[in-house]
Amino acid sequence: MRQPTNFDGGGEEDLLALYLAGGRKSPEEPDLIVLDDDLWESFKNDPDVQEKKRLDKISYVWDEIIEELYQTYLDSKLIADVPMQATNLLILKKL
Repeated sequence: MRQPTNFDGGGEEDLLALYLAGGRKSPEEPDLIVLDDDLWESFKNDPDVQEKKRLDKISYVWDEIIEELYQTYLDSKLIADVPMQATNLLILKKL
């Protein structure tokens, strides 16, 4: 049976940065992982990561709209007679 990997240095954010920067893959069967404590800062400030975050922003808006609509449905507060124009204005305000 394989022993658990030892992890030292950095924090949870740095371990997450290692995972994300590695293409969402963990290092293959390491015995020991030693991280600098600034991996997360370097990762989140990377221009490619910043660009991806900027491009994903519209996705977050759609997520909010879907969550709001679903919650309204769960609360039985949907109004069937809302004109399409009003719906479009709501979406444009979010963008």
